[in-house]
Amino acid sequence: MAQKDDKVRSMSRAEDKIALARVPWLAPLGAGALGALAASARRLSLSRGDVLWRRGQSADAVAVILRGRLDVVRVTAEGQRMLMRSLGPWESAGLSALSELAYSADLVSAATSTVLLVPGRALRDAIRLHPAVALKALAELGETVSRLSDEIEELRFLDLDERLVRVLRRRSQGLREIQITHEELAQQVGATRENASRALKRLERKGQIACRRGRIEFLDL
Repeated sequence: MAQKDDKVRSMSRAEDKIALARVPWLAPLGAGALGALAASARRLSLSRGDVLWRRGQSADAVAVILRGRLDVVRVTAEGQRMLMRSLGPWESAGLSALSELAYSADLVSAATSTVLLVPGRALRDAIRLHPAVALKALAELGETVSRLSDEIEELRFLDLDERLVRVLRRRSQGLREIQITHEELAQQVGATRENASRALKRLERKGQIACRRGRIEFLDL
């Protein structure tokens, strides 16, 4: 029995090592360093709506999404929920752990998901030995800032229908449909639920999408 358990753990670590190799900013690490990170990490299964961490919480790990989707969310002082980003497989969140800062937003599971939590301490040790990882992580943060800047520009200059189309295109990534509510879409495009629903109906009449309960099917985006 012990031998079987050891074999299962070994297979899991090998799978986690392969997963970490697909994370762009960890590319400078060799097989040995990736193996060490995989050995320090742990897998976590999440259901839709589960909160992995809250804004302001001490950042002690980076999350690598293996399956499903996680939303980066901020909540205003008035309780308004803002969906900042939506992350899929091989993307990561929580780079604040590299510098031991607090998490800057909530991380919430948008679907049944599996994540790999890599301890911040293990990542900092890896960076000391492989400084190029820090440069890759900075590039990742730069890309994030650029995407957020584009979305701010969309909020200011595009009408609601076009903002919805762009968000849906980013979310589709070759998928036939996605699991998302009108409320979640409204949060991402800076609209009320009612206005977002009306805009989705307009897109549906044009034959671009089909709205299902809690899902949107892509027809001609």
